[in-house]
Amino acid sequence: MEFSNQGESFYHRFQGSFLSSERGELLHCTGSRQQWLHDNWSSVNSDAQPLDNADVKIYQTWRASQHNRTAVLVNSQLPRLGQAAFEDFFVQLILDQADLCCTNTSPADGTDVEAVTQSIVDLFDSFLRYQGKDDKWVAQGRAYFTERLRHFTTQNAQIEFCLPAFPCKSSNQDKVTGSDPDQGEELALQRLHGFVEAIEHVYAPGAKLWVISDGGVFSDCIGVDDADVDEYGEKLKAMNHAIGLRRGNTDRIGFKSLVDLFQLATVQLNEGLEALAARLNIPTIDHHVKTQVTEEAELCRRVLMAGCAPQKSAVRAKINSKDAGITALYRGFSRFMLEDLEHHPHTRGMTRSQQKKLSANIALEMILVRGPLFALLSLGPQSLTRPNSGTKRTPTSSRCSSPTTCACPSMRQFPRPSAHLLPPLANPHPPATTTPAPSSASSCSTPPRSARSRPSRPTASS
Repeated sequence: MEFSNQGESFYHRFQGSFLSSERGELLHCTGSRQQWLHDNWSSVNSDAQPLDNADVKIYQTWRASQHNRTAVLVNSQLPRLGQAAFEDFFVQLILDQADLCCTNTSPADGTDVEAVTQSIVDLFDSFLRYQGKDDKWVAQGRAYFTERLRHFTTQNAQIEFCLPAFPCKSSNQDKVTGSDPDQGEELALQRLHGFVEAIEHVYAPGAKLWVISDGGVFSDCIGVDDADVDEYGEKLKAMNHAIGLRRGNTDRIGFKSLVDLFQLATVQLNEGLEALAARLNIPTIDHHVKTQVTEEAELCRRVLMAGCAPQKSAVRAKINSKDAGITALYRGFSRFMLEDLEHHPHTRGMTRSQQKKLSANIALEMILVRGPLFALLSLGPQSLTRPNSGTKRTPTSSRCSSPTTCACPSMRQFPRPSAHLLPPLANPHPPATTTPAPSSASSCSTPPRSARSRPSRPTASS
């Protein structure tokens, strides 16, 4: 299922990213502007030469410690007046944290890289991939997934996976035993550890799986207080650490939240959240269910929506068109929310008709916030023709019924989650037939030029 690609956010304007050396070599590039970058590299690489295509703006930063330049390309047209401050903030986050994984290492002599790559794909297929009805894994998805893997294996680099999951427990106490992680989380984490361990047996650099906690994304939609999400997350980390100790490695699974990705701890020290929100001038968020929100989580939701959200009208139009994928998701969310909020204080005084209307409204909001965060990674079984890969987290093949309990990892072809914002660095406008990104640094190289100084903070050219 494809989400709507219509929107004016930074994510929808994103057109590519690249990494170049201090000598001017194009080391790696990705996105819909790959060919344009190759064709215009001399102009892009020279501040003195104007770009032939005026609708492209390039934000870049020079990293002296790594002797390279990282840049992102976006459509130069700002969505509306007054968004320059937010754009600068969002771009800075991406450039500060971007890691396009280009190393100077190569596999040891005699290593059959292709055989190793296929072995890892097979492990994902058997350990984690959920086999949804009518998915296109065999036809297209496996090849795309394999190409993402090659980006790491050809460089003998550690593979990194991203998994948005483990948000919180349901607010409906009839469905859970409590608000803390229990044996369900224990089994899921054990399986994830087992998957990474299995990779270590066939691939020396190993892998790391980052859990991107998505509870703060939609906790306000499902009737759970932000503080409860935070408490659940801390207890989940403790459970994971204990599992890692028992299995001899506590670093296979890591955790990141929106607060981490948006660097709000640093913002709190330097500027303050309230001051940042006022400076960025981003829209507030409507809440359909009364919950206790924290300043941090609410600002994260506002930044995520401002930077990545699709047009609400476009999503609604897709639902009204009876698109099979999004209609099934919308109806599934509606049923789930009707059940999940059945005993919530906010809905106790409502008629059944009012509860159904509320659930339908929340279902639309869930899709709106789900799309940005899971542009690369999806919660349920997908068509599997893009980097998304639906997964199972237990040995059974049964499908999870809750949108907050199923999740999937994806190859980190773009910057790592510990050091980037996932949605903007995906390609929001994939071609009808996916063209894999170059799988090694040399595949994007150009003749070098003499080195020159670069700004240490991001600059923009258009």
